[in-house]
Amino acid sequence: MTMVSEASAWTLELRPRQQGRSAPKELVIQSSDPALLEKTRTLLELFHDKLAEAEQGQLHELVAVMLKTLAPEPDSATLYQASANAVARAELLQHYELLTSAQIHERYGAHARNKAALATRWRRQGKILAVDYGGQLLFPAFQFDTHGRPLLVMERLLAILAPTNSEWAIAIWLITPNGWLAGSRPVERLISDPEAVCEAARDEIEAAVY
Repeated sequence: MTMVSEASAWTLELRPRQQGRSAPKELVIQSSDPALLEKTRTLLELFHDKLAEAEQGQLHELVAVMLKTLAPEPDSATLYQASANAVARAELLQHYELLTSAQIHERYGAHARNKAALATRWRRQGKILAVDYGGQLLFPAFQFDTHGRPLLVMERLLAILAPTNSEWAIAIWLITPNGWLAGSRPVERLISDPEAVCEAARDEIEAAVY
């Protein structure tokens, strides 16, 4: 990644390391504050260094999308949060199996012609969550049992977390080490200790309130 700051409009240009048709497009951030751009460059390079080459492309695209939602002059804390969120999203996309609605249909053995109907119904009923990536809904596989059915704990968790959190936020919470669970990720305890995961979720909500 390189920084270009010789023009009257300060610009931070972030270019992917890989080349070719599959390489992600470069990200250009403009600001009147060169110090802010320098902080942004430092933060993004820090996260890039922690990711494998294949993951960096995903991070790059995610940061580009997230920064579009920020104010024209975001502060460094906001940029840090956006970058951290992008890294967490990249981790979910890279390291966890994500299913399409058609794959959920097939795993469950449904016979309806509309292969999206089952996942749509379960999501509407608050039994599963989906994340929107590139306009496509993807469903983390860890929320299903070996027969393709939603884990019962997911409905309880979503009842606790969904009123105040987006589906992306809940998915990230599930794969993030949790102090209430002695450093375990909630996803690792969904089957072995669902009650503890629900308690961790309630703690999360209470902490946000106070």
